[in-house]
Amino acid sequence: MPKYIAVVTGNYIAESANTKTPSVKISFKTESDAESGQRIDRTLYADLWLSEKAIKNSVATLDKVFNWSGSLESLMSPVLVGKRCQLVTEFEDYQGDSFEKVKFVNPEFYTPTQGVADSSVVKNLSAKFDAAIKNYRASKPAEDDTPF
Repeated sequence: MPKYIAVVTGNYIAESANTKTPSVKISFKTESDAESGQRIDRTLYADLWLSEKAIKNSVATLDKVFNWSGSLESLMSPVLVGKRCQLVTEFEDYQGDSFEKVKFVNPEFYTPTQGVADSSVVKNLSAKFDAAIKNYRASKPAEDDTPF
């Protein structure tokens, strides 16, 4: 997935055309590839959805990436403009065309951490989820051959 260093060029609250789901719309101008540093000049857009399911993640992104602590109403002003971040994108096919879509908005110097979980973390996860896994397996029909 491509990663870019970008700067916010605009922000506002909007609603999707079909479902009327609200979102924070953010426009970005990319400056460079986050890994190689090569100059890349591109305009990209992101929706941080404000549905009941998504609002916590959207607000967490605004807080963490842009140090935002205002009200949703404040996002009708260009309060994010000029803030820098890292975008992770993916390509999505739509009606025969391929479009680049923002998948994640991260802090500018974000580096994913990967590592093996500590044994106490695994023990806690096991205690938390083993019963649910067992119940799922017990309720799964024998003829189900779904791979996941």
